[in-house]
Amino acid sequence: MVDAAVVPPEARTLARTPTGVQAALRALSRSRFFAAAYQGVRAALDSLLVADLHQVRRYLLEPDLRREVMSRGVMVAAN
Repeated sequence: MVDAAVVPPEARTLARTPTGVQAALRALSRSRFFAAAYQGVRAALDSLLVADLHQVRRYLLEPDLRREVMSRGVMVAAN
């Protein structure tokens, strides 16, 4: 099923990803961590990588979210 609201990868749009961001994503996608973490899902790697980086960004910039995550980590470590 194709969602008409989603722009296809080959579409020309006004927005573009800065060259530096593209280079960083390419470098990360070749790292051992991401290669191991996403083994078997190479086709979805870019989307997964961007989603993971979005979560990292939220963790770093949202103090309430960071506190919640850290409290979960303490509970997990205690078990």
